Amino acid sequence: MRKSPLPGSKLYQIFRTLFLIICLPHSTNAKPTYDSLFHQSYAVRSVYFDQAIASDWVKLTPAAYLQKLDVLQQRAKKEQDYGAELEVIIGRFQFKDYANLIALDEKIARLEKLLKTPDLERYPEYRAVIMDYLAQNYYGKKRNYTLAFEHFINAYNIATQLAQKDFPDKKQLLVGLGNRYYTIGDYEKAKRILLEADSLNHPWDKFVTYNGENTLGLIYRSFGHYDTAINYFEQSKKHALTDGNKTWAAIASGNIGISYYQQQDYDKAIPLLEEDIKSSFSTSKAMDNGIHSLLILADIHLHKNDLTSVAADIRLAQQYLDSCRDRIKPRGMLYPVMAQYYFKKGDYKTAYSYQDSAARYKDILYERDNIYKLAKVEHKKDLEKVDTEIKRLGAEKKLLSFTRNGLLIGIVLLFIITGLIINRQRLKHHIKQVAILAKKVQAEHDLKAATLELENFTRHLQEKNLLIEQSGQEIERLRIALNDTEQKTNEVLQQIYNTTILTDEEWTKFKLLFEQVHKGYLQRLKSKMPELTPADTRFVVLSKLNLSNKEMAGILGVQADTIRSYKHRLRRRFDLPEDASIKEFVDSI
Repeated sequence: MRKSPLPGSKLYQIFRTLFLIICLPHSTNAKPTYDSLFHQSYAVRSVYFDQAIASDWVKLTPAAYLQKLDVLQQRAKKEQDYGAELEVIIGRFQFKDYANLIALDEKIARLEKLLKTPDLERYPEYRAVIMDYLAQNYYGKKRNYTLAFEHFINAYNIATQLAQKDFPDKKQLLVGLGNRYYTIGDYEKAKRILLEADSLNHPWDKFVTYNGENTLGLIYRSFGHYDTAINYFEQSKKHALTDGNKTWAAIASGNIGISYYQQQDYDKAIPLLEEDIKSSFSTSKAMDNGIHSLLILADIHLHKNDLTSVAADIRLAQQYLDSCRDRIKPRGMLYPVMAQYYFKKGDYKTAYSYQDSAARYKDILYERDNIYKLAKVEHKKDLEKVDTEIKRLGAEKKLLSFTRNGLLIGIVLLFIITGLIINRQRLKHHIKQVAILAKKVQAEHDLKAATLELENFTRHLQEKNLLIEQSGQEIERLRIALNDTEQKTNEVLQQIYNTTILTDEEWTKFKLLFEQVHKGYLQRLKSKMPELTPADTRFVVLSKLNLSNKEMAGILGVQADTIRSYKHRLRRRFDLPEDASIKEFVDSI
């Protein structure tokens, strides 16, 4: 990945850039527009920048290349494409870093400032890339492991939330972090992250694949899981060969040979170690690796008592010893081999001399390793502090998220409960209104029915009144026509009187009907006129029904004059003027 080169991959990046220059289709006459850089997803834009723009690193002068980036950034601003602008900004940092055109502290300060840009929150892929780039600078150049791992882990946390198709550099970021954990001896974390990376693919950088597989092989070999380790080394070798990287293929072969060596399967180890040695000595970048494999091969020859081969191994090692970057560890491995060789040859003086040298370098290596182990312990402590701080921040974030979600849920529940209460009140009000309406309808129905029944009952009384009149006429006719005795006449009159309409039973029924139509009237009448006689009460009730004097007289079974007497008595009892309307008085009760 252009934005996150793995340790030791710089030469590979140069080869890759040269390959892109040769292979990318272009015309010497057509001027590129770089339209594919703008308004694209990160996945499309980042690969396009690497292949179509970063390939100009070695074709243009630094000034010309930087000018080209300035033009692209101005266009990105004009088109309001902040993603494209970020791609160009990071590409500029990478180029200046590669060309040694920017001071370390200035670069870190500007990257940290860029990381705090609010607009960057909308571009998590670029946040991860910038954090990883900063982490590499803190780790490899500033030696500030606390800040390095803080940024490594933050970048990793972002990357794990992104899909591989959206963030093609995810695999490279994970392999880089896994290698860092392996370097400080945290093999379990390294294994977990590298296994996660092993399930991903990078769109063009195959180196990241076999680099991660090689580290996984080293981890499993340190656990003594040789079969698994050899499997990963073989995969690493296969992918390196497919990618045309014979140096890494030979390194993987050497690691397979060392695995067999540790299992004392020397015959399988020898050809693999020889392959690694030959390839390593063909490039100055792998001398340390070649010397390491050569001295393991020499130890195998000692075990097989092949002194001729041991002598050849020693001579070859001495030839390349001064080309190693580490001048101590190769000697610490060489002198014990030479001491054993001269013991077997019987040259004890020389053997003891190299044994002393071996002991001296052993002490130096022990002291250096202790310092290194102490540094790794401090490194791990810093990392643990970073982990603790990240976990604390994560816990705080979760708590804030939980609190926020709780408040949101509470508000939603409050709205729901409020809505239910309002709906319940509306429903209760509706039910109440329906009940009132039903009662009103029922009351109107009952009133209508009672009024009708009262009218029927009154009509019945009127019919009885008519019967009385007819009976009276019949008496008169009988008296004239038959000239009966006084006894017989009295019997007929008694019969007529027995037909008086408003009997006590009928009065009771009549009152019930009247009360249904004129609720509470009789009670109010009794309260206002407690001294009224039953006859007076009947007269008032019949007056309320708007009956004529004749109709009331007939119903009550009295003469019309008696009705006038009732009215006169009522006016006098209640101090009403002679001309006052009894009907109005009755209605006012």
